[in-house]
Amino acid sequence: MSPLLSVVMSVYNGARFLHSAIESILTQSFSDFEFIIVDDGSTDYSREIVSRYAKIDERIRLIGQENCGQAAALNRGCALARGEYIARMDADDVALSTRFGRQMAFLREHPGIGLFGGAIQEIDAQDNPIRTMIFPTTDEEIRRCEMQFNCFCHPTVVFPKQIFEETGGYRRAFVHADDYDLWLRLAEQRRVANLPEIVLNYRMQGDQITARSLRQQLISLLGAKVAARARRAGRTEPYQQETPVTMEDLRAFRVSPAEIGETFRQAFGSIVTRMAEESVTAVASDWLNDHFLRNCLRDASLETLALMHKYRAKGEYRNGNLLQCGLSLLKMTALGSDMFRRLLSEQIARYARTLSTHHPKVL
Repeated sequence: MSPLLSVVMSVYNGARFLHSAIESILTQSFSDFEFIIVDDGSTDYSREIVSRYAKIDERIRLIGQENCGQAAALNRGCALARGEYIARMDADDVALSTRFGRQMAFLREHPGIGLFGGAIQEIDAQDNPIRTMIFPTTDEEIRRCEMQFNCFCHPTVVFPKQIFEETGGYRRAFVHADDYDLWLRLAEQRRVANLPEIVLNYRMQGDQITARSLRQQLISLLGAKVAARARRAGRTEPYQQETPVTMEDLRAFRVSPAEIGETFRQAFGSIVTRMAEESVTAVASDWLNDHFLRNCLRDASLETLALMHKYRAKGEYRNGNLLQCGLSLLKMTALGSDMFRRLLSEQIARYARTLSTHHPKVL
């Protein structure tokens, strides 16, 4: 008898956190599932770890292949799925034990849903909480926002296998944004939704995304929007390719410099937000290196670049890297002297507030 749910995970050299990811699935309160794990040519101990679990839990199906990338690995796993629904999971995250129970109960009550996700708790490599992210929950809210940003966290989603096959699955042209491209296509076929409750601990890692891959992710995101606009206007999709979408492709399909620039600036804004969290400053520092400056913020204003160096200086100071902190402050000052004066005024005001709190008679 086929299970109701097929959980699909791809893994490539993910041995470090694989144990906790697998165990979080095997200990779900909802148990009517199979667990398909596609090892995408790992060179570490990932396959051996999965093999050991497969020997003690018959729900696990290990699929091995040469390294082909996540989109190809997930397409293979989903093609082998026997369940009516497919749930995604990543090899470094931790699902809450009630995740599938909550999601499947919702889907039973709302049979027209074609894509369903949930809120997440971001964690670091030591399982420390960073922040909670709640995405738009209703179909109406998601449709208002979906062309502005990705409204779903990939490893939280569940979708019917039938609708996945009808839309063509993940497409390799949209590297690092193949999930977003798929969500837009699924939303064109069925209603979509998110749970407001946390269903997954989503791990943030320092090497999770580099400056080079972030640039490609943003290009792919723009490409997915171009393709969606064409479909929704009744036109032929511009991308019929296996190779990644490029900046030249975007220009050829008349994506405006203003939209490209705004997309990259919004990404920078997200990075700046993360800089406020001490536990992810290593991630932010990688994003904000010189390669990112050259390739992702070419058209940014001097004030934006100065702001970048301001937040990098704060991150380096938190980490005790005083020399790098000083260099970042110098770069900030060179790009925007007004920003240095404002920063100095902020620090003086903060010191004055602290002084008045501890020594009220002095002030």
